[in-house]
Amino acid sequence: MLFLLERDDPEGKIYDCNDAFLVRARSEKQARKIASKRQSGDEPPQTWLDPKKSSCEIVPADGEPGIIMTDFHAG
Repeated sequence: MLFLLERDDPEGKIYDCNDAFLVRARSEKQARKIASKRQSGDEPPQTWLDPKKSSCEIVPADGEPGIIMTDFHAG
């Protein structure tokens, strides 16, 4: 399955961080764990594990070929 994880930062935008990930995983728990290990921005890994700091929803895998998602907030 594909999962879309999006950061929901109650303190506002931070720069040089990931705002979202599109992850292939077997479960939401696994998707969150995979995203938390991909630490390439200033957001803490806990952001992707905590449902209060990020959302996670299943995305249908069928559709037209092309880029599914890119989202990086640079400062």
